[in-house]
Formats: sequence, C-alpha cells, structure tokens
Amino acid sequence: MTAFIVDTAGDTFEKEQLHAKPGLFTCDTAMFQMNDHPVRADNMLGKEGEGFRISMHTLVSGRLSVASGCLGAIEDCLSECIDYCKTRKQHGKEIGKHQLVQDHLAKIEMARAASEAMVIRAALAKQASDDNPGDAELYGDADFKVAQAKFFASNAAWEASDHAVQIFGGRGWSELYRPFRHLQDVRVCRIYEGTDEIMKMKIAGKLLGKDYDAFK
Repeated sequence: MTAFIVDTAGDTFEKEQLHAKPGLFTCDTAMFQMNDHPVRADNMLGKEGEGFRISMHTLVSGRLSVASGCLGAIEDCLSECIDYCKTRKQHGKEIGKHQLVQDHLAKIEMARAASEAMVIRAALAKQASDDNPGDAELYGDADFKVAQAKFFASNAAWEASDHAVQIFGGRGWSELYRPFRHLQDVRVCRIYEGTDEIMKMKIAGKLLGKDYDAFK
C-alpha cells in the first residue's frame, strides 16, 4: 500500500455534502467517490509501500485528538452544571442541594478525572513514540494507550453530557444550552477515527497477543 496526496479537481472525483446530521453542525461533512481518478506519481506521500504505516500513524493522532476533544466536552459540561446548580432554584433551594442532582454532578466529575488521566497517559506514550519513530515497541504502546483513551473518553463524554442534560431538566433539551449541544456532538466520537468495537478489538488483541489478533 502506498499513500498519495490526491487532487480533488475533475469529474472523476465526486463529492456529496452531508447536511442531515444530528450534531457537529460547524464541521463540513461529506462523502466522496473516486472513479478511475488519476493520481500523479510525484504526489506520493512518503516512500512506496509505506501507505499502511502512514495511515495507521495518522489514525493514532486522530484518535488522541478525539479523546482530547471529548475530555474538553466533559469539562465544559461540568462547568456549566456547577454554575446551573448554584443558580437554578426548585422547592425553595438551589438544585445543587438536592442529593439526586449531586449524584449526576459527581458522575460527571469522575468521568472528567478518569478521562483526563487516560488522555495524559496516552499523550505521553505517543510523544515517546514520536521521539523514537523506529521503535516498534513504543509505537505499539502508544497505539494501545490511545485506543484505551479514545474508547473511554468518548463513552464518558456521551454519559457526562446525558447527566448534564438531566441536571438542566427541560432546558437541557434545547440547543440554547450547551449540555444538549454536547450530547448532539459527542455521540459520533464513538464512531469516527475507529468505532468502539475496533478500539475494543485493539485493546483485547494487545492483551492476548498476536495469535489472537481479530484483524487477521
């Protein structure tokens, strides 16, 4: 496999905008299809035969970015909920004084703390791999830890935004408030750059060894 930079001009490169989606409205999303699309030889990215390695390294970077973004969504949900718990009143007191609301808030904080730890660990592993590009063991460790961080943080962000919507109550079911916008945006994080199922296969495969590689 060899990687190339592709010129998107011409009739043989077809693009289709995707507008009907439930979240990530600020992101340009599209499908594309190449039909006998010509690619210039001098547009080769890297060396011949290095395409798979390049694509895998790119995915590791993308997965770490997704995990980091999910951590940011959790942090924003937490910040919004803390403020709301102190200002919104029901039954004569701030809703933050209700135990069931505190339960939701505590779960968001635990999601934040755990995701932060995993994202930092993954980032350190990737930095070590980037500093030693020829070390297969360091790359494998980074790939493993990034998969863990991506899987955990994307699921944690989905759950945290759901807890945040509950705290906001009826207002939580509105795009005027940030928790619902996070709920819309983070669900796809469990799909792109590697689905939950792919991440679990990578994690389990690393634990069991190459003889149990589900990708074979």
